[in-house]
Amino acid sequence: MNAPQPPKRRRIAGEVKPGDPSVTPVAPSGPKPKLHKPKLSKRPNPEPVAPTTSDLPAAPPRSDAIRVSRPKPSVGFVALLVLAVASLGFGAYGVWSGVDEKRSNSIVEARANATDAAASAIETIYTYQYNNLDEHTRKSQATMTPKLAKSVGPTTRALKQLAPLRKTRVKAVVRYAAAKECGDSCSPHKATVLVFFDLARANADSEKPTVETPRLDVFMVEREGKWLVDNIDAL
Repeated sequence: MNAPQPPKRRRIAGEVKPGDPSVTPVAPSGPKPKLHKPKLSKRPNPEPVAPTTSDLPAAPPRSDAIRVSRPKPSVGFVALLVLAVASLGFGAYGVWSGVDEKRSNSIVEARANATDAAASAIETIYTYQYNNLDEHTRKSQATMTPKLAKSVGPTTRALKQLAPLRKTRVKAVVRYAAAKECGDSCSPHKATVLVFFDLARANADSEKPTVETPRLDVFMVEREGKWLVDNIDAL
């Protein structure tokens, strides 16, 4: 038994039968319409807003510093401190003054001793007689340093040869002697002494002596507590 067929629908004019290959779709003619994008209004840049203290987090509470009270020095303590400092200052000044005064006294005493020794040495060295030259040489060398005694050796030998021939006799007398200024180079172990003396000379040809007045710079040095002549310069 055949199933009943549905009734056929009536075709509308211009309707294309589906699947009909004879009919091709026709594209619409003319240019495609342009689509315009909608214009968006520009949004102004927001101005920066400075943060306020109300926007910052609150700082943690700071504990108060512990203050320790320091006792003020008493007037008595300050006075004792000033007195101690002053005592140290006066003590140092006293020591320095004592050392300087001791050195000054030592130099003054040394210059005086050198002057006396120089005057005595000049009289010994320049006083002699033709008949006692060996004793004169011994005493003269005792007033000199070994260096000076060695340097005057040729003069001593010549004197021993000539003085007996003419029977020469010489007498020296110091009229003035003083230590010369030394400034910063002063030392208790050396000094230069200016000596003025009269030198009377006689011999067999003339009984009347002739007198000279030489001036000398006598360089004195202290050796083992004794002042000796180290050099002599005629002025």
